[in-house]
Amino acid sequence: MEENCQLKGVDVRGRKKRAWAAAAAVCILYVLMPRTASAAWTWMSGANTANQAGVYGTKGVPDAANVPGARYQGISWIDGNGNLWLFGGSGPRNDLWRYDTNGLWTWMSGSAAVYGGGAYGTKGTPDPANVPVSRVESVSWADAEGNLWLFGGDIPPGNPLNDLWRYDTNGLWTWMSGGRWDELQAGIYGNKGMPDPGNVPGARSESISWTDGSGNLWLFGGSGKDGAGTSGYLNDLWRYDAAANQWTWVSGANTVNQAGVYGTKGVADAANVPGARENAVSWIDVNGDLWLFGGWGRDSAGISGVLNDLWRYDGAANQWTWVSGANTVNQAGVYGTKGVADAANVPGARYQGISWVDANGNPWLFGGFGKDGTGTSGYLNDLWRYSPGTGMWTWVSGLNTGNQAGVYNIKGVPYSANVPGSRYGSIAWIDDFGSLWLFGGYGYDSAGSRSYLNDLWRFEIPQCLSNNDCGEGSFCLDDGQCQKAAFVKDTGDPNERVCNPHSYTGLGNGIVRDNVTGLEWQQETAPGTYTWLDAQNYITSLNEQEYLGNSDWRLPSPEELMTLVVSSSPAPDPAIDSTFFPDTAAALYWSSTVIDYAFSQNVWAVDFS
Repeated sequence: MEENCQLKGVDVRGRKKRAWAAAAAVCILYVLMPRTASAAWTWMSGANTANQAGVYGTKGVPDAANVPGARYQGISWIDGNGNLWLFGGSGPRNDLWRYDTNGLWTWMSGSAAVYGGGAYGTKGTPDPANVPVSRVESVSWADAEGNLWLFGGDIPPGNPLNDLWRYDTNGLWTWMSGGRWDELQAGIYGNKGMPDPGNVPGARSESISWTDGSGNLWLFGGSGKDGAGTSGYLNDLWRYDAAANQWTWVSGANTVNQAGVYGTKGVADAANVPGARENAVSWIDVNGDLWLFGGWGRDSAGISGVLNDLWRYDGAANQWTWVSGANTVNQAGVYGTKGVADAANVPGARYQGISWVDANGNPWLFGGFGKDGTGTSGYLNDLWRYSPGTGMWTWVSGLNTGNQAGVYNIKGVPYSANVPGSRYGSIAWIDDFGSLWLFGGYGYDSAGSRSYLNDLWRFEIPQCLSNNDCGEGSFCLDDGQCQKAAFVKDTGDPNERVCNPHSYTGLGNGIVRDNVTGLEWQQETAPGTYTWLDAQNYITSLNEQEYLGNSDWRLPSPEELMTLVVSSSPAPDPAIDSTFFPDTAAALYWSSTVIDYAFSQNVWAVDFS
């Protein structure tokens, strides 16, 4: 059913939003603060203090007491069943863990001790005895069949690897490509663009990776060996075809320490290429384009430092585009206003941050070590979103200064004040529900102590950060949810708009949810009439006694009150859905909005007569 809605406080029956003296006696309805807490971090598992030992339990058996030990520079996957996986990290380690949808950790493979040895077996042959050697700073993928992949890394201090491993759905490791841990192989590049069974990237760590829609694995850069076996920073891009078990050198140089060729910002060019670097972060978007941000490496002048350049690679055209950030090192962040996208915003230069892509194709970036909003170097806990459609960054959460302690509150409960401490080298996932997850890293705990962490966090992505994220006819609430406005369709008549049909659900506890706006209302009108100040005091007393189990009742805005008006109600009935609001009087109802005139104070009220 289409309803005639009020426009600027007046509908076709002449019903008004009125300015009323605050001392007048008026009725009140009251509404709850928004119920959701979607734009919040939740501490899910692990400790809020640093340097915790792991609790391994029995291999293959989930247990509520199990938890991986504190670490950084491990790798992660998410499987087809929504389970989170992590492997290795500082120690170094080669333990493999699964975190399931019931919130339980399971030690799946590898050693509970540091420097666990590897067992390579026969290349290409799965075996229960196989296991990768302990390592840090590898890269990882998950393929369409649910297999987990890892490549390279480093056995500290300074023993880079180029072995490629697959962990299959039967729980078996297979050594697929590359050399053993002690071979320190140089890269075999072959001809650019041509796959070959003999090709293999050189041993390296701190690279970045992607998986494309065809199931190919992609690898870029890092710190390691070039085609001559020389050590340094790399900017080579590789593609691995798992079905053919072949590597292809796609882009970049086969020698180390190359400067970036940036070209013109926003313009793709065959000559463009990011400079050699390590510890960047990566995404793949809905179009299959590869993205990378920052890291430690070479800028356009070949100078080494921390970077904040954003790049996109179009595989079909084989071209890089410099999209955002600077072509010089050591840039401070420009944060702007939290939650507001701006063309001037840009994260500061950093390395060893973590990244995700949400269901809408927006890349997200968290933390790392680098430059804050003042240009000071430190550990970061800022969360950013990049919108490819607008080309703008939004600072979402965390601080614009470095070296912040974590705010944990209660495990398993989201709080708007929660935030992980500043850190780098964490492990990241995004789950089937679009939530961001991070584990551990090296940084600050709840007491502000800096060391290795084993805390697990979830960030539920808000539906919106600003009105631009919501569709036509909707706006963004402070809690990160889009709310439909009453006026959504222009009929051409300046005195009439078509609004969303009313729809309500009784929650069975004296509260009614508006299914259009998402607001939750007290079903019964407060008894009697009140001055506006008395109305505020009355609602304060309701919150003190946690009326109907809630302590965040408030007066609604005039716009919120007007969404309840049913203009087709016949006089003298009140202009509201009497099925869900049975005792509402045909009278004025206070809003929360005060108007100060020259000689008196007035408050907006809505007339339901």
